[in-house]
Amino acid sequence: RWGLSFQKASTTKQVEAAKPILRDISHLSKQLYQSLAKEFEFAFEEKGLLMLCQKEETLAEEIDLAHQALQLGLDAKILDKKGILELEPESSPNAVGAVYFPGDAHCSPTALMSELKSYLAQQKVPFFQSDLWSNYSIPNTQHTYNNHIRKLF
Repeated sequence: RWGLSFQKASTTKQVEAAKPILRDISHLSKQLYQSLAKEFEFAFEEKGLLMLCQKEETLAEEIDLAHQALQLGLDAKILDKKGILELEPESSPNAVGAVYFPGDAHCSPTALMSELKSYLAQQKVPFFQSDLWSNYSIPNTQHTYNNHIRKLF
C-alpha cells in the first residue's frame, strides 16, 4: 500500500522539486559525519566517488546524472580513459569512461555503530537486550505507540 502511494506520488515534478532539498540534506549529513569523525574512528574518507562504466549507454546515463549534479551546484567530472588513469594512475580499468564526484565521502557503518555504542556505554546509557516494549509514549506529546518494539542492542 505504501509502495503504491509512493509510486503514484513520484512524478517528474515532485522529483525535480525534491532535488535541492535532497542536496541540502546530503550536505548537512556530510557535515554531521565530518563532525563525528573528529571524535570517533569509523574510517570516514572524503575521496569522492568514481563511477566506472564499461558500456557507452551506461556512461551516457552517468553523464546525464553528472549534468544534473552540476545544475544543483555539485562537483562532477566526466572522464575518458585518459582521465581515469590520471585520477587512478595505478589502475587498468576496463571502462569506456567514468564520472567522478569529488565531494562524495564514505565510512564504515559497522565501525561507526561500534564507536557510538562504546561511547554511549561509557556515558552509562542503559542497553536492553531483546526486550519487547509496548504502549510507549513520548513525554509532553500526544504520541503513543502500541506496537511491540524489539530493541536491537
